[in-house]
Amino acid sequence: MDVSCEARSARTTNRLLSSVRQWGRRPRATYFYSGVTDVAAITGQKDYAIAMEKIWEDVVSKKMYITGGIGSLHENEGFGEAYELPNKTAYTETCAAVSFSMWNYRMFLLLGEARFIDVLELTVYNNFPAGVSLKGDTFFYANPLESDGIWKFNRGYVGEQPYMYKEGSATRKPWFYCPCCPPNAIRFVPQIAGYMYAQRGKTVYINFFIDSDSVITLQGHTVRLKQKTRYPWDGKVKITVEPEQPQRFAINVRIPGWARGRPVPSDLYRYLNESSEEVTLKVNDRSIALNMRKGFAHIERKWDKGDVIELDLPMQVRRVAAHEKVKDDRGKVALQRGPIVYCLEEVDNGKDVRKVCLTNKSKLTTQYRGELLGGVVVVKGSGTVRKEDERQAKEVEFTAVPYYSWNNREAGQMVVWLKWNTAQLGSIRRSSMRNL
Repeated sequence: MDVSCEARSARTTNRLLSSVRQWGRRPRATYFYSGVTDVAAITGQKDYAIAMEKIWEDVVSKKMYITGGIGSLHENEGFGEAYELPNKTAYTETCAAVSFSMWNYRMFLLLGEARFIDVLELTVYNNFPAGVSLKGDTFFYANPLESDGIWKFNRGYVGEQPYMYKEGSATRKPWFYCPCCPPNAIRFVPQIAGYMYAQRGKTVYINFFIDSDSVITLQGHTVRLKQKTRYPWDGKVKITVEPEQPQRFAINVRIPGWARGRPVPSDLYRYLNESSEEVTLKVNDRSIALNMRKGFAHIERKWDKGDVIELDLPMQVRRVAAHEKVKDDRGKVALQRGPIVYCLEEVDNGKDVRKVCLTNKSKLTTQYRGELLGGVVVVKGSGTVRKEDERQAKEVEFTAVPYYSWNNREAGQMVVWLKWNTAQLGSIRRSSMRNL
């Protein structure tokens, strides 16, 4: 990049950030960024593209929750300062999940890198679905990562200074005075199917793993792609390729960042325990090497009708730690399996749920529960709880459910970031950083 282009991009970045600061609201910012990214793609203006990438990296490295949510402040629905990511008072508006997803997909279309889909997936499987009940008839405006079951966090922004809210609730609501989230959620769900695949020249991109049957037009001929999978509960994905006629082209299969040891494409969050399994890829029952290009496994060959790609992603439960500058997460860990972030609810674990502490002895197991919350994989484990009037901690068993499914049975306490012995965290942090 030449000096003049770099200078222009810096000026453009500052100008765009200045415009957004005047608005304050985070959904407006990410809708705006989506539009600027489209302009960069259509016009080829490099300064816009560079500016969008810099702003995106700032968000993902300093201002994003582990659930893929953005926006920490209730008072102005804004981002907050770097690493300002409180859990109980997190705003992470459902509308922001929609606009952030749109921006991530446009960044992928602009630059062709899987890291944008990695963040998009995190939002689509965690922050966004938490905003809608499993029945689809009640909604969260805000999506905190911790709740005491009492504070009425679920309220929409309705006024300027002094900041005014009304209709607060500790559970989902059917409507809001400011009614942006419910219709935004409804319009976004059918858009997700459009994020599954992309095409550039003679290359097909497989971004999302969803049981489906799709047809793409490539070089004037149709290619049918059929996915069979139970993802995100199972890491096995079978993709059948059926071109109208045999032809040579490339298929780029996304290898999620979480499967490559990175919960997010920055140092904002990291795994504390390494995976004992590796990603495997096969074509017609023959193992092939992961020829990685920008986060995708690149497979170029002459494809015949009935060729089969098999992807197997390791699905271990991982402990996640936040950057040490995120003060609200110090001495705490979150649980993640595949793209799914977990939480503990009072309905499963009792009134002391927010006091549960994990230790090195905490063995974590998984179980699929078809009858629970529409069918979910739960994480079971053990930890300790020490009350204020007790000298010694008691061992307890706990059940964690996907964060998106919380508050669907009854209002109560909830926590994503669990307490963790800080001495243990320090030693694991040093070992984990050496292994990155």
